[in-house]
Amino acid sequence: MTGYTKLFGSIITSTIWCEDNVTRIVWVTMLALKNQDHVVEGSVPGLATMARVTVEECRASLLKLASPDPDSRTKEHDGRRIEAVEGGWLILNGEKYREKMNADERREYFRIKQQESRERKRVKDSQGTSKTVKDSQGTSTRSTPKPNCASGPRRCRASRSALWRGCANWPAIA
Repeated sequence: MTGYTKLFGSIITSTIWCEDNVTRIVWVTMLALKNQDHVVEGSVPGLATMARVTVEECRASLLKLASPDPDSRTKEHDGRRIEAVEGGWLILNGEKYREKMNADERREYFRIKQQESRERKRVKDSQGTSKTVKDSQGTSTRSTPKPNCASGPRRCRASRSALWRGCANWPAIA
């Protein structure tokens, strides 16, 4: 899962946004590079290259990110954002944001599915037929009603097909 991080809008109001441009760029680069264990693998020169900053600027940024931040909203780890580990750096609050992301994605998924369900119900006309409806992924869905067998089992052509075995008159014409 390397290379994917949901960027929350709250980053704009966090203390990281009060840092200099280079530190913000290094931080966002680290978020983009972190793996599923929240580790950014690499060296200072490698990270500097990826962030398009100098090695000296990268070192200074890493020092800021590893230092306590008394004004941070996250009091865990004294507001530190990273910790040096073998082969790179650990994003200290990575798991907290992954859980928040998963909860947000679940809510959004269920919101979309509920909206699609309501749309399908709204499209049905008075005879129980429905029109083709596109869901959030662009797939078409279509539902067709069971045949009306009020005219009797011999006249109900639809009830003779295997598709309509649920028809009330099916056993009579089998």
